[in-house]
Amino acid sequence: MGCTDEGGHGEQCFSPFGTMVSGTVFKDKMTQQSKGFGFVSYDNAMSAQSAIAAMNGMQIDGRRLKVELKKAKGPY
Repeated sequence: MGCTDEGGHGEQCFSPFGTMVSGTVFKDKMTQQSKGFGFVSYDNAMSAQSAIAAMNGMQIDGRRLKVELKKAKGPY
């Protein structure tokens, strides 16, 4: 898949898997360059699983993606 993150929210790469509720790529405040991580939310679990299966290990703008479900926070 040849996608880039030109918009900064991941839509181009992640919208083919379902309806995105939100997408955020975190950027350095000074340089506006990507910090290399972000979050994508879908309107259903099946879309999220499809995105994980297809996008985990892919590259965007020269960076290899690690795509996984959000981890639950512990009590601390």
